[in-house]
Amino acid sequence: MRKINYKGLRVIIVLLILGFIGNFFSLYIHSGNYIPYNSFLLIETICLTLFFYNIFNKRSAKIALRSASILAFLYWIYNFVRYGTNDYMDNYQTFENILILLIVLYYYNEQIFKMNVQDIFSQPQFWIVTAYFIYFAGTFFLILYIPWLNSKEKEQYYVMNYLFTIIRTLLLCIAMLMRPNEGEKNIRKNNFSKDLVQQ
Repeated sequence: MRKINYKGLRVIIVLLILGFIGNFFSLYIHSGNYIPYNSFLLIETICLTLFFYNIFNKRSAKIALRSASILAFLYWIYNFVRYGTNDYMDNYQTFENILILLIVLYYYNEQIFKMNVQDIFSQPQFWIVTAYFIYFAGTFFLILYIPWLNSKEKEQYYVMNYLFTIIRTLLLCIAMLMRPNEGEKNIRKNNFSKDLVQQ
C-alpha cells in the first residue's frame, strides 16, 4: 500500500475511521444517550473544514473558513448545552449541511471558473469534495423532515441515508486510489504565485 501523503487526504481518512467506530459502537451503547452522535457532528465539521482549509489557496478563503469554523463551534456548544444528551441535534446538522454545501460551491467556483483548471477530474480532492457534496445535498431535506416523521417513515429515511453514504464511500474510494498528477502540482504553484503577486 502506498504512503498516503496527499494534502488533506489524511483528514478524510481519520474522519471515515472515526465515523465507522462511532457507528459500530452506537449499535451497542445507544440507550437514549445522544452524546456520541452529537459529538461526531462536531468532529465531522472540524475535519471537513480542515480539509477545505488545506486545499484552498486564497488567503481570504482561509480566513472566511476559520471564521465559519469558529461560528460552527459556538453554535454546536449552544445546541449541545440545550439538547446534547437527550436529543439528536438536528438543528446543528442542518447548519452543518448548509455550511459545507456553501464551501463546496465556493470550491467549484474557484476551481472551474476562476482558476480554469482543465483536468479537475484527475484531482483526488475533486472526488472528495463531490462525495461530500452528493452526501450533504442528498440528505439535506431528509434531515429537515426527520423530527416530524413517524417510526415507519424514519426507517425509509435510514434507507435513503445509507444509499447516499454508499455513494459517498464509492467516490472517496476513487479519490484514495488516485495519485495527484504533476500537472496539478504545477497549476497549484502557478496559481499560488499569481495570488501573491495580486496581493
